[in-house]
Amino acid sequence: YPSPEFSQDAQTLARAFDAHVLSQSNTKRLAGMPGDLFVTYVTRTRLMGYPDYVSVRFVPLENGTSSIAVFSRSRFGHGDKGVNRTRFLGWLKTFPG
Repeated sequence: YPSPEFSQDAQTLARAFDAHVLSQSNTKRLAGMPGDLFVTYVTRTRLMGYPDYVSVRFVPLENGTSSIAVFSRSRFGHGDKGVNRTRFLGWLKTFPG
């Protein structure tokens, strides 16, 4: 999936995206802070409550724009049947930025 480009700078994007992600159910910040431009969240699956980790790096681009790079994975097991990808794409779709 190609990384989206946002019109705001990386610091502004990080703060706004962090607030958006933390407003999602069963999601907490695990490590990092928006000011670090790198944050890892833990979010739990709906059905079984298994923890998944979502690491997001906020990337400054030219002309004050920015992008994100994401690494999402299940904490336990060997597969997630596309749950992590679907969840993150849902976050992007509902992100007002």
